[in-house]
Amino acid sequence: MKSRFLALLFLIALSLNIVPLAAAAYATQGASPPASALVAMLPASDAVIEFDTKRFFSDALPKVLAANQPMLSKIVGHVEEITSKTGIDLRKFENVAVGATLTPTAGKNLDIDFVAIARGEINTGALVAMGKLAAGSSYREVKIGEQTAYVFSLKGAMKKARPQSATPKVESMLERAFDKMMSEVAVVSTDRNTLVIGSLNRVRQTLEKRSMLAPEISVLMNERSTSILAFVLQPPTGIGNLIPLAMDEIGKNVAAIRLASGGMDMTSAGAVFGAMVRTHRPEQAKNLSDMLQGLQMMGGGILSNSKRPDQQVYGRVIQGATIALRGSDVVLDVTVAQADLEFFGSKIK
Repeated sequence: MKSRFLALLFLIALSLNIVPLAAAAYATQGASPPASALVAMLPASDAVIEFDTKRFFSDALPKVLAANQPMLSKIVGHVEEITSKTGIDLRKFENVAVGATLTPTAGKNLDIDFVAIARGEINTGALVAMGKLAAGSSYREVKIGEQTAYVFSLKGAMKKARPQSATPKVESMLERAFDKMMSEVAVVSTDRNTLVIGSLNRVRQTLEKRSMLAPEISVLMNERSTSILAFVLQPPTGIGNLIPLAMDEIGKNVAAIRLASGGMDMTSAGAVFGAMVRTHRPEQAKNLSDMLQGLQMMGGGILSNSKRPDQQVYGRVIQGATIALRGSDVVLDVTVAQADLEFFGSKIK
């Protein structure tokens, strides 16, 4: 039962919460738009995310939190506090691209190794210099070609940042989270406005350019290059063993997914989310599409007819989703009206 529930949550997340106009990408004729310069710099990765930082702060965040001004003020206040204390204005980063490798390990764990590339109106050399000053002597330098990587102890820094007033329960939770993080992070300023940060191994792969993203991943990222948020996930072999799936209809449909992509954008009507899942065979995509449409009819109808206003919102979102079948792909899109978006934003605490 637990595996069925996890699988169902996974499918609903793909249907409603993940990302832009995937269908529009299929309708586009001619060559794909040029790849993001930052995405093109990433080494081979199982998961890629690109984030338009400026549009997030200027467009998405104010609209999502339009009905939750206390939370909006809190977030803006945190950003301004960071700026006042460090001189670093996070809003000046224009784009961030992240590439991660996902490696299943013993004990049904997942080893995640990442590199992030950020670019914006900020002096990254000065940013690295400030990090060195703050670290004192607890960092080392590593030459990678003509570049110098500064390797800092992340675990030590995170321990210092722990809340002093944390309860034992929260402290235990934070301890587990810290233990899962890598022990150090490498930082390189490749030019005045570009910063590469991640594990030393991934930073080295990025700078040495000995590998690149798989063509299939690059194409899908290209199709979403204008989104506020875009992602592509290509699960590596063996990752399915981490989720205990019963081989019933839901489990079989989840196991058939070999690639997922999506994005989020903002329009005058509200937020646009879309996702695409690619299966191994067309018949698997057909089964997945049929199941999702069945869940949509059942769940959307029940919630829309509810007397509770919150469930009516969920019902509208579910019923407003479009599900399209294209070969081995299932494409999902939904526009969340501004009023409904504000409802979701008001629930953020």
